[in-house]
Amino acid sequence: MGIVPTNDVFIIQAVPYVDWQGAAGLATEQFAMAPGKSHTLQWAIYPTGSKDYYDFVNNFRRAENRIGTVTQAPGFITGTPHPPARRTLVDSDFMDKRNIQVGIIHSLSEVADDENLHVEGIEPFRDYLLEMELIRRQVAGTQKAKPGFKVIQHIAHSIYTTSNTQQFADSRVITADGSHASWSDGSAFGKQRQSEGYRWWIFYPMPGNRFHEAMIGSIDTMMDRVGPDGAFMDGFLAGYGGMWTYDRWDDHCAVMDLASKTIKRKRASVMLLSQPSMVEYARKVRAKGGMIVALHAVFTRTMCKENYILFANESASGPELHLAPTVTSSEATPASVPNDTSISISSTSSAGVSCISITRTATSSPIARWLRITTRSPSRGFAREWCEGLSAS
Repeated sequence: MGIVPTNDVFIIQAVPYVDWQGAAGLATEQFAMAPGKSHTLQWAIYPTGSKDYYDFVNNFRRAENRIGTVTQAPGFITGTPHPPARRTLVDSDFMDKRNIQVGIIHSLSEVADDENLHVEGIEPFRDYLLEMELIRRQVAGTQKAKPGFKVIQHIAHSIYTTSNTQQFADSRVITADGSHASWSDGSAFGKQRQSEGYRWWIFYPMPGNRFHEAMIGSIDTMMDRVGPDGAFMDGFLAGYGGMWTYDRWDDHCAVMDLASKTIKRKRASVMLLSQPSMVEYARKVRAKGGMIVALHAVFTRTMCKENYILFANESASGPELHLAPTVTSSEATPASVPNDTSISISSTSSAGVSCISITRTATSSPIARWLRITTRSPSRGFAREWCEGLSAS
């Protein structure tokens, strides 16, 4: 017999227990409601007729219609987030031997616009125009080698590299002590950028807030101007950097006094707040003919109805994947890549004029080449002016 929560709020809050006072079941220690409101927590028991875990999994998947089809296998085509391996141009032999139809580009460490910065989220398609051009050429080169091959970009949407958190002032994940949540202290960016306030700051999208508009708008730039066919969404519905935010109430979640059953402090689930935005994001990518791979997600009933999403996890097995409509595995990054097919950056321009040149290396592969950016000044203002003048050739 299997016991499982089935509605979104209970899935987010549920605490399963086994052999507690001779019983097993599900509970929540944080559910709250406003006066006069009502809500139904839904759960289900699935008799299996056996002790086989997979009999329960199959019964549940059939009952919830969590049956999807994986038609294209995704896998990394870059060896690391760091250049030069992250800027690899792979050939058709690389793809065929791995039997992948969708290539994943890593997150972007040491971006071309400012090598001190490392970006994880939607920033490349808003703030980093030199890096956008590199991605554009990387995608185009890969697809020239293998027509019909899809390339998707790693995006951890909730993590945003910036020193200006006020641009999304209504979207900040606020911790219990009132501070803005961040992923690390910024030391990865070096002392100067850290002192300027750069961090991997944590934001959440919610229909109507600024980060929602930025995230949804970034799809047009990513797919129409730059070229990736979708996104490998790291932390798709996982609450990276903070599962709870204390800047608002979601009408369901609170820190409770378990003895008196009273509310000590209201809070909101970042996953419940974000879910409508993530569904909108996935649907927009799909409407453009693209693909979403969702890495790390809580499988709510709402999200699992989007059965075109490919759900994945890193080094994990069990209910996190088995209850998803589509189950995939994150293929390990390639141990090595052809040493004649990566992109390099140099700083050799004495006049401070940025330019791009492409030269072929000595190789039999028709796609093997180097893409070289020469830039003297890391100034973003200069890079932005220059990149706006790039041709699409």
